[in-house]
Amino acid sequence: MPKNDAISALKALGILLMVWWHAKYFAYGGIFITMFHLCAGYCMKDGYLTDAWTFVKKRIKGLYLPYIGWGVVFLLCHNLFFRLNIYHPDYSQWADARLYSVQETAERLVQLIGMNNKELLLGPYWFLRTLFFGSLLGYVLLRLIRRPWAACAAALLLAVLASHFGWGWRNWTWGLGKADCLAALFFLCGYWYRKSGWHVENSAWVIIIGMAGAAVGVRFCSNDMFTVSARQMIPFVVTACLGTFVVFATAVVLMRGRMVPEWVKRTLRFFGDHTLAVLTFHLLCFKLVSLCIISTAGLPMERLAEFPVMTTYAQSGWWVLYLLVGAGLPALFVRLMQVARAAWKRPTGA
Repeated sequence: MPKNDAISALKALGILLMVWWHAKYFAYGGIFITMFHLCAGYCMKDGYLTDAWTFVKKRIKGLYLPYIGWGVVFLLCHNLFFRLNIYHPDYSQWADARLYSVQETAERLVQLIGMNNKELLLGPYWFLRTLFFGSLLGYVLLRLIRRPWAACAAALLLAVLASHFGWGWRNWTWGLGKADCLAALFFLCGYWYRKSGWHVENSAWVIIIGMAGAAVGVRFCSNDMFTVSARQMIPFVVTACLGTFVVFATAVVLMRGRMVPEWVKRTLRFFGDHTLAVLTFHLLCFKLVSLCIISTAGLPMERLAEFPVMTTYAQSGWWVLYLLVGAGLPALFVRLMQVARAAWKRPTGA
């Protein structure tokens, strides 16, 4: 099995778990995001350590430009979303659920360029910001210190200091907050793990032990990169790594399993290669399910603004449809675009 297959499946399971977290709206989902930081470090090529410009360009192209590009699109659609009741001051529980003036739109655009603001429907884009700054910080630490384990220790120290002194991502436009330092730590942990050659994801025991450890961890420490305290930092990191190992081992089992249908493997590869589309559009797609609930239950249209889902209904079973629509529609759209482009490029009469 090619190594990229397992990584694609890991990313696919990670994005599906994240959509499930938002669809079910339960408390232990923050742990799923850290696996993408670990995965980014795991996939970093050694050649980048002597080619900083290529590494930075890939970060800009893969993280910064999508953040800005889709941020501008959703910002320009804000007033339209407000008029469609996707944003509403009585149901959004969000201070910015109002019409923007031209001046306010311009101010938010400037903040967006500094990755310091985003629309509510792009709430998960905080991940792109932390991954962008975290990977750059992790790269700098690795270039300065050279030894991955020592770079991890330095990132952990920075995260503890950021937590203790209250550094935050809103204090400075280009400042390093606690979440950015933790993202750097996870990025470095992923790189260190690959270089170590341990490959514990190949052991079935890691699923059992990892699930038990992660279950205990999320019960007794914060699982959110923004709220974890300095005292909880190490348990949080251990819990996140265990959770990632469990998902990684599951991905390996699925991609290696002879009893697993090939269409399942192809689906996982596809989702793993198009996580950005799901990340960007799943909250907007959730609104289609909320419309179904409103129509079925005869509810006021203003409740469409409930975020991220209509919690009472989601927790009573509608989360299944939220999950299917939130993950499935963006992936389907990407696939249809691929088919359309292929048909457009096909020579006439071919």
